[in-house]
Amino acid sequence: MSAYFQSLAQHYANEALINRTVATVHLENMNDEFFWAPILKDIKPGEYNFVGYSKNEYGVDTSGCTQCLKFKGFLSKKFFVCMDSDYRLLGMGDAVSVNDFFAQTHTYSWENHLCYAEALQNRLVKALEGRTPFVELDFKAFVDKLSKAVFPIVIQFLSMRRAGRDDFTTGMFNDLFELRLEDADYLNNGDGIIGKLNAKFATLQSNLSPAYKVNLAQETAYYDAKGLTEENAYLRMRGHTLYNFIIRIGSHVCKGTRVSFEMDVLRKTDDCQSRYSEMNGLIQDVRQILV
Repeated sequence: MSAYFQSLAQHYANEALINRTVATVHLENMNDEFFWAPILKDIKPGEYNFVGYSKNEYGVDTSGCTQCLKFKGFLSKKFFVCMDSDYRLLGMGDAVSVNDFFAQTHTYSWENHLCYAEALQNRLVKALEGRTPFVELDFKAFVDKLSKAVFPIVIQFLSMRRAGRDDFTTGMFNDLFELRLEDADYLNNGDGIIGKLNAKFATLQSNLSPAYKVNLAQETAYYDAKGLTEENAYLRMRGHTLYNFIIRIGSHVCKGTRVSFEMDVLRKTDDCQSRYSEMNGLIQDVRQILV
């Protein structure tokens, strides 16, 4: 199997040379290109050949993280991988390194970067210029509160997984963010939303605690050493869950304004390189590979 992926990697590297592109870049999915392409081209201008899937050892077109990892040891400046970190930087899953020509998000996924609080609020203000939002909400203030609420949820989830328990499933994690919301929940930058999230997690926790009790102080120290804090927990939680939750909140804010929150605010990448720790890590990875 190794010989197969070594040969395929050489093929992609040669393809970049023949086509005179900067590099061939393997993504987890072609949907990721819109996020990675502007970053790569900003650091090293030119054309890139983006690959969203490749054939596995059985000759079947395959995408995703597992397929990307099979190229480990065979990558180069002419053929490298850009992928989500998932929970790898928090000690779960196969580790990847820029030294092996993997550039990673340093958040759970690229979707988390689109939800970076300060940039998100700036994009919202710009998109709503001259329009009146359906409800008032400052995303910087709201996401700061959300991150603090998310922190113990992520700690509980990861700690149980590390202990070999699967009582707290991904489906249960996602369901926490399925909330019945009213206009009043948006007051004071979403206090009601956060209250409902906290209440739902407390109920879940009470059902989990007989099976496994998390030592929050101990686990907080453990994950703090890995860079997980109350301030950035929203960047480290499952990206698609966060993304869908933020779409729901933002779409209500933009109701009746003719602004599509997802397309006009959330998926705008012109300022996605705002400087914060996780983005700096991503930029450093890409720069080390390309420059």
